Amino acid sequence: MKKHFILTMGAVLISMAFSGCAQKPIILPTGTYKHIKENNIYDVNGNMLERPMLTSNATYLNNVIAYPLQIAAEDTLYAGHKYFAIVAPEEISNLNGIMVNTAPEYLEKCATNNIAKGLVVLSNPCKVAVGNINAPSSGKLKISMYDTQQESIMVYDAAQVIADLKAKGFYSESPRFEGSGVKKEVFSKLLVNP
Repeated sequence: MKKHFILTMGAVLISMAFSGCAQKPIILPTGTYKHIKENNIYDVNGNMLERPMLTSNATYLNNVIAYPLQIAAEDTLYAGHKYFAIVAPEEISNLNGIMVNTAPEYLEKCATNNIAKGLVVLSNPCKVAVGNINAPSSGKLKISMYDTQQESIMVYDAAQVIADLKAKGFYSESPRFEGSGVKKEVFSKLLVNP
């Protein structure tokens, strides 16, 4: 009887410890965003309003890291451009010769993808997440926007980034463009017909 009780309690504790670790990422509510234009460099700051209950630290960290890339892609299209390059942080900066220019490559390089990492050691190798690694307050990037592909640096195709984030389950629906009239229509057409 005692052995049965211990085995049952062990199974319950293990299932509680691993709940949420292997699930599709939960899309978090979006918060504020801030853009400062200076010499064609824009600050992208994706804040999260709150952390959903029962979300693992790794899932939350990955969403905080992915959200600024989404904002960068959306704002590039919204501003009438097609491409952007990450300027900072330097660990992922295209200006420093980093050969990453798609959302899957970005997530592979910057996110905590391994369950063992999520359970043992959370990592923020690209320095995108800001604050305590267990509960980061936001993710930050600096970007430059372009109308054409650049020969000297790798650039992200903004419409493709949005499509990739949606396919991977990291896209967060946001009312950021409500009330923007014609620009929203242009933005919507770019998303439908990249």
